[in-house]
Amino acid sequence: MNDRQALRPSPSAAPSVWAGLGWPGQAFVLMLIAAGLARVLLAPVLLIDLLTVLVLVSGAIVAYKLLRVGLQRVIWRLRNRLAVAYIFIALVPILLMLIMGGVVTYLLAGKMAAYMVNRELDRQVAQLQTSIEPVLKIPAIARPAAVARIGSFYAQSREGFVVHYRAGGTELRFPEGSKVLAPPDAWRDASGVVAREGGFYLWARLAQGDTSVTASYPLSDESLNGLVQGLGSVALTTSLSLESDGKSNPRVQVRSTRRAERDPREVLAPKQLPPAANSLDELFYLITIAPTRYANWDEPASAKGASFLIFSRVSAVLRQLYAQEVEGDLATIFLKAIGVLFLIVELIALVIGISLTRSITTAVHDLYEGTERVMEGDFSHRIRSVGRDQIASLSQSFNRMTENLERLLKVAKEKERLQADLEIASEVQRELYPRTVPHLDSLTLRALCHPARTVSGDFYDYQMLAPGKIALLLGDVAGKGISAALLMATIQSSFRALIRECMDRSKTEADYCWSTARLVTRLNEQVYATSSPEKYATLFLAIYDESDGILEYTNAGHLPPVLIRGSQIEHLAVDGTVVGAFARVPYGASRLQMQKDDLLIAYTDGVSEPENEYEEMFGEERLIELVQQQFHRGDEEIMQSVVDAVQKWTGTPEMQDDLTLLIVRKR
Repeated sequence: MNDRQALRPSPSAAPSVWAGLGWPGQAFVLMLIAAGLARVLLAPVLLIDLLTVLVLVSGAIVAYKLLRVGLQRVIWRLRNRLAVAYIFIALVPILLMLIMGGVVTYLLAGKMAAYMVNRELDRQVAQLQTSIEPVLKIPAIARPAAVARIGSFYAQSREGFVVHYRAGGTELRFPEGSKVLAPPDAWRDASGVVAREGGFYLWARLAQGDTSVTASYPLSDESLNGLVQGLGSVALTTSLSLESDGKSNPRVQVRSTRRAERDPREVLAPKQLPPAANSLDELFYLITIAPTRYANWDEPASAKGASFLIFSRVSAVLRQLYAQEVEGDLATIFLKAIGVLFLIVELIALVIGISLTRSITTAVHDLYEGTERVMEGDFSHRIRSVGRDQIASLSQSFNRMTENLERLLKVAKEKERLQADLEIASEVQRELYPRTVPHLDSLTLRALCHPARTVSGDFYDYQMLAPGKIALLLGDVAGKGISAALLMATIQSSFRALIRECMDRSKTEADYCWSTARLVTRLNEQVYATSSPEKYATLFLAIYDESDGILEYTNAGHLPPVLIRGSQIEHLAVDGTVVGAFARVPYGASRLQMQKDDLLIAYTDGVSEPENEYEEMFGEERLIELVQQQFHRGDEEIMQSVVDAVQKWTGTPEMQDDLTLLIVRKR
């Protein structure tokens, strides 16, 4: 596997289960084994309990670790991460709202059920009171017949209905022979629920002087359950408790005072409930308690607390609420329209959410595949770009990046090829420089060339013409790089060819050839003939004859070399224009008598023209001053000090231009 493949992300980069557990997983396994062995070997109870606690603690840590590792593996993909984010951002609040709505609906349904029971009970009490009011308003002679009519009317719908009339010493009961005692005389007008003979009754009493009318009937199971038809079971009790029958069915045990001869524990079972509207309605029973007050028959003006226990379903309460719905009810229509609109909006939001999620995850997946291809070195791969949003812009940026990388890769390869060619050219150019320095008894020579780039347009050369006679050459081709290096090679090869040509002639002809003016003229003709008009070079050519110490030279547009003779400074002459710019140009020659300890420095503009950060050139004056200071040192040390001074002046180790030095010292 190479480095790119090793660094490539993948789903397997998520932590493994065992690696994610770490030492808690190992501890859990060890504690589990130890606890099992302790039980098998009948270890002390204290040790078994301790190991059990450790197993539970380590198991809890392992469970947490498993959950965390599992979550990391699940949400590694962006699609799963977005799904988890949607669950927490959208589904959890909706679920909480639904739960809250269900709880609120459940509580409101209980309140509504209690309200309907109390309202119906109040209605029946008011009806009972209204039915006996006329008895006290009609003549006394007609009252017995009225009592009989009231009793006959209620006897058909209210089992156990009893009406009692008393006026002075006269008492009437209906039905006749009823054993119900008259309420104590201390009771005046009263109505509601009353406890009598171990049971609850609904009653109404009106009194006027010594005349009173009392009507009552028992609140039996049937009458209570029938208060609101279809609501469910209703019980009136003074104490209650909730139990279960062991089959997921709640049972409400009611301690009632309705009939003393019955078992006081009354049971309301699910079979008494209305049918469930749906499976959810089947799971959640509606159990609510409605507080009320009752009086004791034998204790006038007494008031005690009791409770209506209502055992129903939410759907039953809702059916009661909408039982009176009329066709075209605007509130109901509006509520249904809101529900349908909510469902439509939710479906539209779901579709939009899924569409946005797919666009995001698809773009990220394409980017992931694109980066995988790029890591494998395939820069030609392009990803899809759909739309005008930021994701599409990101895809377009990726494609532009791969295009640029592909182009840069081609440029880099071309640059590598060119650099290789330049290295070869540099090696060839180094071979053109003299390998050894000719030895003269009265003269020392040293030369140095620092290219600004891989190859240089500067050149130097020295060739032995005869014993005691040497030719020196220093030049600077206009421009830099390959073209300058090629012209430099042409001039240097032409120079050497001319030297060999003169050396092959007879002594008389050779002496005629050893003229710097003629040699430069020949070089100018050859360069002009073999190069483009804009290509030219400056050069300094000198021939030194050791027999008389004369240095003959021709300066073709080059920077004047400097002669340091003690404290005197002398600049050599310029004898003509540059080489290669014009076809026919006359060049002259100058002569210099070299004396002992003379130091001649020839240099290119790479020494005098480099600039510092303030755009000040190094200059010839600094060069001369530096050489004078270093005069007593060796030639190589002088050249190195010049190079160091120039680099320090520019503030960078890189050369701004090709730097070439030639030092000639007379012994």
